[in-house]
Amino acid sequence: MMSFQDFLPSDTPKYRYKSYDECLQLFEEKYDELKCEEDPLGQAYNPYFIMDVDECSFLDCFVYSGERLLTLSWEIYDHVSQSTLLRMESSQHAVAIGAFTTIFSAWARTVPPEVENTSTRTVRGATRTKRADISWAPKNMPRGLSHKWPTFVGEVAWSEPRSKLIADMKFWLNDPGSCVNAAITISVLRGRILIEKWETSGNQTPSPSQALEICRNPKHGFPQVSGNLSINFADVFLRNPDPEKGEEDFILTETDMHEMADQVWSFQYDS
Repeated sequence: MMSFQDFLPSDTPKYRYKSYDECLQLFEEKYDELKCEEDPLGQAYNPYFIMDVDECSFLDCFVYSGERLLTLSWEIYDHVSQSTLLRMESSQHAVAIGAFTTIFSAWARTVPPEVENTSTRTVRGATRTKRADISWAPKNMPRGLSHKWPTFVGEVAWSEPRSKLIADMKFWLNDPGSCVNAAITISVLRGRILIEKWETSGNQTPSPSQALEICRNPKHGFPQVSGNLSINFADVFLRNPDPEKGEEDFILTETDMHEMADQVWSFQYDS
């Protein structure tokens, strides 16, 4: 079974949970490191660290404590190893999430009130508990499908390795109880933003099936935006669209990419 160390840098710090107060102090120190060490133009800082913690303490400290620095930090809890993957979220990461969510919301909410933003929802899989950076689901799931699982998810990568994205997609698309039909990743790289749609067949490792990319300074003769990306209406709403009501698939446009890039790059390069 894959461990956190399998998809993170070898120097990723690891700690053991001792108490709520010590954990909060550690996070305050990590946040100061992030502000001092993060390169606004690159990925010099590894925002991840691992903490060994029993499930009861994990829930008390990171899920139900009400302390935003802690409740927003956890990404995955592994029930087998009894450890959690924690992340100090950068501003660039948050801006990318917000930019895409605004674009997707404009499409999803053309059919009110059928689907909702579920990005704060905790999802328990076969061996891990996780939440997505971006997630949407019908307000009323059909009988037989868990209301805990979203139908659409997105993960944003600012400084994590490619192997981390693949592990995330395996959880969302391959878990036995998953209801996820569409999954994307948004990679904020040096001078470009890459959005990929992932798919899987059976229990195979997911791989990108569509991609859309915008380059800040493309080479002469090359377009600034290239590729295509769409999400089927039925994959999110769990029903077919009604064209007479203007219901249609989500298509990420060149204009959308420019709007998202403007927000991310204005922060990334003007910091």
